[in-house]
Amino acid sequence: MATWADIRTWSPDGVAEASDSLRTVGTRLSSLHEDAELALSQVASRSSGVNAMRAALRSSITEHSELIARIGSLQTATAAACDGLIAVRRQVLACQDYVDANPYLSLADDGTVTAMLPTTSNMTATTAATTTGDSAGGTTPDAKLIQSQADELAGMVAAAVTLANQVDAEYAQALNTTSQAIADSGSHSFNRTKDSDTDKSRTGRVFPWGGRQSNSGDGTGHATNKTGLGNPVPGEHADMPGVDPWQYPGDSENEGSGKYAQRIATPHDHVVHELATLAAGACESMWPDASKNLYHYLQNTGEPQDINVDNMLTDLPDLPVDAQADAEWMASQAVADAQTSGTS
Repeated sequence: MATWADIRTWSPDGVAEASDSLRTVGTRLSSLHEDAELALSQVASRSSGVNAMRAALRSSITEHSELIARIGSLQTATAAACDGLIAVRRQVLACQDYVDANPYLSLADDGTVTAMLPTTSNMTATTAATTTGDSAGGTTPDAKLIQSQADELAGMVAAAVTLANQVDAEYAQALNTTSQAIADSGSHSFNRTKDSDTDKSRTGRVFPWGGRQSNSGDGTGHATNKTGLGNPVPGEHADMPGVDPWQYPGDSENEGSGKYAQRIATPHDHVVHELATLAAGACESMWPDASKNLYHYLQNTGEPQDINVDNMLTDLPDLPVDAQADAEWMASQAVADAQTSGTS
C-alpha cells in the first residue's frame, strides 16, 4: 500500500516514457505483421516445400497477432497509469498549496495534518503573522475555522493516497492479466528449469521451412544417443597469439549489470521486463533454446542453466562444412602470404 510519504515524490515521467516506448514497439510490430501477410499473399507456388513454409509463416502471423494484442493492452494500461499518476500529482500539489495558503496548518512528511490552534501563549505571534492593514492587533483567528481547514486538508491527503493506491492496483492487475494470458495460452512454461523441460522443448521441434527435427543427432542427420562433445580428433599444437587484455568499458545508462539492488526498479524497468517476457514466449516455437535461456535470465533465480551443445550443433548442420571451408581458405591465405614474403 502506498503512503503519503511515497506519493508526494511520485512523477509520471517514467511511466509516460514507458507508454511511448510501448506505442513505438506496437507500431513496429504492426508494420512487420503487415509485411508478413503481404509476403504470404504473394507466394504463388504450391509445391510441398513452399506449402510447408506457408504454413509455418501463417502460424507465426497468428502468434504475432497475439503478441501485438498483448502489447496493445499493456500500452493502454500504461497510458492509463500515466494519466492516473498525473491526477495523483495534481492532488499532492493541491495539498501543498493548501498548506502554504493557511499558515495555521502543517503537513508532515508522513501525511499527518496538524492545526496550530490559537492560545494565550501564541496569540500575539500568530495574529501578527496574519494581520493586514495598519492595526497591530489584527483579528483573533477562529479555532473552529482552523480545525475545519485541518479536517479538509486531511481529507484531501486521504483522497490522494486512495487514488494513488487505486492507480497502482489497476496497473498491477493489468500486468498480471497480461502475464496470465501468456501462461494460459500454453506457449511456454514459466518454470522451465529442469532437464526434462529442456527435452520437452526439443521434442517435435518445428523449423521455419516445415518438418520436424529429431531430439538427438550427430550433426549428419543420423539419430544418435551420444552426449557430450564426442571423441577428440588429432590436431596440431599452436601457441596462443598475444592479445591485449580486455578492459571493461563500464555500464551504459540502460545496462542492467552492476551491484545487485543498487537502485529501485522503475516502471520503465518493469515494462522492459514484461516486453522481454512477451518476446520470449512469442519466439519459443521457433527458437526454444533462446526462449528457455531468456526465461532463465528474466527469472533471476541464480540456478545453473544447462546448455545442450550437441543439439546446438545439430541445429546448424552446415557448421562443420563451413568451418572446414574457412580453415582451408585461411591455410591457403597463409601459404600465399608466406610465398609473397619470401619465407618459403
